[in-house]
Amino acid sequence: MWYILLTIYAGLIYLVACNIITRTGIDPILKSYAILPMMRLSVLMLVLYIAKIEEVDIFYSRKVRRWELGRNPIEGGILLGIFHISLYVIIGLLFGFGKNPYVITPVSLVLGLSVLVTNLLGIEAFRTYMVRRVVSEKTFTLCIVTVAILAVILRIGWENFFSIDFNDPLITMKFIGEDLIPLITMSLLATYMAFIGGMFSSFSYVVVVEGFEWFSPLLPDPNWMILSFIKTIAPVVAFMVLQSETVITLSHRTRRKMKARHGEKSPYGWIASSIACLVIVLFSFGYFGVHPLVICSGSMEPTLEVGDVVIIAPVKVDEIKVGDIVEYRSTNMSIVHRVHNIRKVGSHGYQVEFITKGDANDIPDPDPVHPDQIVGKVILVIPKIGWISLFTEKLYRGIMGTSA
Repeated sequence: MWYILLTIYAGLIYLVACNIITRTGIDPILKSYAILPMMRLSVLMLVLYIAKIEEVDIFYSRKVRRWELGRNPIEGGILLGIFHISLYVIIGLLFGFGKNPYVITPVSLVLGLSVLVTNLLGIEAFRTYMVRRVVSEKTFTLCIVTVAILAVILRIGWENFFSIDFNDPLITMKFIGEDLIPLITMSLLATYMAFIGGMFSSFSYVVVVEGFEWFSPLLPDPNWMILSFIKTIAPVVAFMVLQSETVITLSHRTRRKMKARHGEKSPYGWIASSIACLVIVLFSFGYFGVHPLVICSGSMEPTLEVGDVVIIAPVKVDEIKVGDIVEYRSTNMSIVHRVHNIRKVGSHGYQVEFITKGDANDIPDPDPVHPDQIVGKVILVIPKIGWISLFTEKLYRGIMGTSA
């Protein structure tokens, strides 16, 4: 048991060291290409040493009774990785591609590949040792989830985490949607693969996916919310494929139960996980005061067209600038217009008032907007997806009008 505690302790040391390195003036290139990979490599060496002493096999697939996804777990991991990035490519074909922000040269390719492999080997060795050491029949799901979270803590990139401005709702939502939740779902799949197929099974899956994101000259460039959804759902679908193509056993006593569960190919558990991720996103929206709004008129065309959905985030009055698009309350309705002018006033208890104007209108709105009318500021525009809501509302009103 003390070996497990020692491994967790090594992870905590790693986190503390990352924090110290990030907050010091160490050269970023030296940090990214030397110090941090060496730290992850030290995790690999420690895990290999502990696994040898405890005789925990982290390399081979001794938990699989049937494997039909490729000829072996490593090939299966590669196939799942290809399936994962194929979803990215489909999204790119639908929404367009953008250039990889990293400059790719022969030197950077070699250095980047060595860093990626070193980082992932340390994490996957840690993941496989932990999951094979602690999993039992009664705590199978709990152990998988716990080890997956520990692996996320090692992988999340704490050198960048401390630079995130969590006071900005949009930046926070992007971090949760694009990074945190996809990392968790991907880690859950990799942990399950490590348990049934060994360290190189999960490594082959993760290295294909992350290698594509690191080294592909073109990357899908959709709206960040769409990309977040794809990055979250891809591991879930891949898990369902893996589950349908393998049968594992924890012991002779549970063999029949596990076979029956896989034979039914029931996706309910991972559907529940997907719903949980969605709930986390929705909760985050509510917690940070961010909310969507469908554009119903053409007063802001061509910037905002009918059917577009805008994401509104709370904003301080003194942070509103001329040119910002804001939502404000007028009588019993919401209006989304651009700030045309800001006037300093001393009447009615207000220090400022805002003159707003629709981009398609010739003159500003007749009434000034007071600070207590401001709901928030537009931080994101999602084209056309609000047409479903508008059509449903129109259909409902038509039915109600006919019945009346």
